[in-house]
Amino acid sequence: MAPACVLAALLMSAVLDAGCNFNAAPQKSPREDLPCPSIVRKLPNLELKDISIDGLPYLTRYSLPTADGAGFCRYLERIQHDHEVKIEEGLVDMMGDYFLASQKIETGYFLSYKIRNRQIPQIILDGASSESEQADLFLKAIDSDPDAARKALLEKQIKDLSASDRKEGALKLIQLLLEKSWAFNPTVQQYLGSDNYHDDSYGFVERGLRTTSYSHMGTTVDLFLNSDVAVFPSEYKSTLQAARKLLPEKAKRILIIGPGLDFSNPELGEEIPQQSYEPFAIIDILLKSKRSDFEDIKIDLFDISPRVEQHWEGLLKSASQGNPYRLTLVVGGNRLSDEISYVTHFGDSLPGVVASEISRKQSRRPAPRTLDADSVTLRTLTIPASVVKKFHPFQGDLTTTDLEKLALENGGKYDIIFCFNTMEYLNETERALAGINIRESLVENGVFITDNRFETDSGERPQQPPKNTSAAKPIFEPSFLEMVTDVINAGRHMVIYRKGQK
Repeated sequence: MAPACVLAALLMSAVLDAGCNFNAAPQKSPREDLPCPSIVRKLPNLELKDISIDGLPYLTRYSLPTADGAGFCRYLERIQHDHEVKIEEGLVDMMGDYFLASQKIETGYFLSYKIRNRQIPQIILDGASSESEQADLFLKAIDSDPDAARKALLEKQIKDLSASDRKEGALKLIQLLLEKSWAFNPTVQQYLGSDNYHDDSYGFVERGLRTTSYSHMGTTVDLFLNSDVAVFPSEYKSTLQAARKLLPEKAKRILIIGPGLDFSNPELGEEIPQQSYEPFAIIDILLKSKRSDFEDIKIDLFDISPRVEQHWEGLLKSASQGNPYRLTLVVGGNRLSDEISYVTHFGDSLPGVVASEISRKQSRRPAPRTLDADSVTLRTLTIPASVVKKFHPFQGDLTTTDLEKLALENGGKYDIIFCFNTMEYLNETERALAGINIRESLVENGVFITDNRFETDSGERPQQPPKNTSAAKPIFEPSFLEMVTDVINAGRHMVIYRKGQK
């Protein structure tokens, strides 16, 4: 079987394992008086009849069906199908990250220099491993992997490629990852090393939907809610103060879109189990800012990937038995000082959390412009079951699942919705759907906090010239969804929207 066919089979197998069947016979067009079916679990889809009068003009702007409920359903189903495929492509990308992190520094540099078409230093040529050694290192990482779910997933991929010879299966999987994963894509790598490079969040968005999260998200939100205004550039101080005043005095109902699940750690590879960091960051920051009380807060987690929901369902099952959750924060040696400070105090507002002392460890990555191992900062938190139980996971699609119905069926609309490292994946039409969806799920004075604006997508792409971001036009009129502020500090965005004031 050709490598591309093998990969397609693997991806379809992964989709089926996740509970999605795209080989099923196509459904007949639903009648307009019946609910719009959903292929993403059992959550309700958006329905044309439920779109507000204010939202309909934005559907018309993007030529979406506005007179045909069945046609609108079919359109949403196409989006869902496309996104489900991209979830599996994103998994392939993250498996590529895992493989790269399992190699020696010299091997990693060898791969990097090779795919960037640069001259390979002799020291790397001398120490570069063979394919056989790469497979051995990969299998060694899998054998020592502390995460049973991740280990089982990788083993299944290997066995699917070679049922009788594990090393042969590993070699075939490596070949597929080198061919298909964005981490080894020459176009992407050349872009990352070019003068056009600005944001690696856009290096892979056309490849697949990743669940990777970043600690700078927490740093950004914490700076916004808890820092002295004086630390911000003068041009943002007044808008920052005004935006803070618009936040709910006490937020009880919270939604986190794209809570994230790190498949592996880029600095330490398989040593760190899969973990979901962002939800704990959000609740810690809200408690620290006194914007929420622990007794009253309820946080829904909404992610398109079934793996994220399954991870959280496992955490909740464990928490119901009184077991805590261990979360390890890893910050690379080249991070900004404010991020190191943030990690140092992460979790201080979570009741009952026990934190380890800050420690240092050698990274799998080399220090910049050297072949020496870089160092990273580590801090491990033991989070009690009572904190884990504050979260409620759901699987769905931001652009198609009816968030308002989800909210009303689970305790009411949301005071605050957080969404980081997610909207960059959406094209302009999908952003319009997402904005309509988000607006209807907020309480009257609720706010939406994100790092990517509701505008024509202005993100950088590999081998594309830099875009004029000042020319990007807002998708929504202020009367529909008003952008209160876009604060930029140390290159990080903090964008706040609220329902338009008529």
